[in-house]
Amino acid sequence: MLRPFRLAAVLLLPWLACVSIVHAGPLQDAEQRLAEGDTDAAFAAIEQLAVAGDPEAQNRLAQLHAGGIGTPRDLAEAAKWYRRAADGGLADAQFALGVLRSTGNGVARDDGLAVDWYVAAAKQGHVDAQYNLGYMYASGRGVDQDLGRARTWYKLAADQGHVRAQINLGAMYASGDGVRRDDAIAASWYRRAAERGDADAQYSLGYLHEFGRGVANDRGEALRWYRAAAAQGHIEAGHRL
Repeated sequence: MLRPFRLAAVLLLPWLACVSIVHAGPLQDAEQRLAEGDTDAAFAAIEQLAVAGDPEAQNRLAQLHAGGIGTPRDLAEAAKWYRRAADGGLADAQFALGVLRSTGNGVARDDGLAVDWYVAAAKQGHVDAQYNLGYMYASGRGVDQDLGRARTWYKLAADQGHVRAQINLGAMYASGDGVRRDDAIAASWYRRAAERGDADAQYSLGYLHEFGRGVANDRGEALRWYRAAAAQGHIEAGHRL
């Protein structure tokens, strides 16, 4: 029998060159220049602000170095500026630095330091950091494996709408890993992710309906979710049709 209840065991990597949300002022002016294609002027302006100690500008400069925008791509230089912004308390930079430490991009891989940065960001409510911290506890990377703490951090992220955290909570409750098995709770978390279009959650919810685990035994409802997942290329869902 197929087992759909698998943890999403991949660290969520940030798009390191994404545009930050910035407030009105010189940094916003630089972002406008960037949007207009004046990359050199925008980079110079952001660099000037970063050197002057603006954490938001330091984070943005790190993103530009990571994405090779206005300068050759350089993850080591990106890590340097993320560190300055992270030391200034910026959660986005703390999270990004944690990812770099988790992956060994631009800095030496160090899961313990990655956890430290995820904790700093997660305590500020950073949803992706909360998810990654849950993963680190679930997998025992940088910390002793602790499924109870994994559940705590996944729950914080899931309550903010993080789909992969919702799936992982569903998987934990469906399999009884680190929690008391409860198929009804598993189904509720899978449903939240499935309704947002996640194929893995749709497949798992269909599976629960097919076998009446935590939800009504309803072949029609199972097929509905299997079809939704299969339409997105989910191979196992296609096999259940």
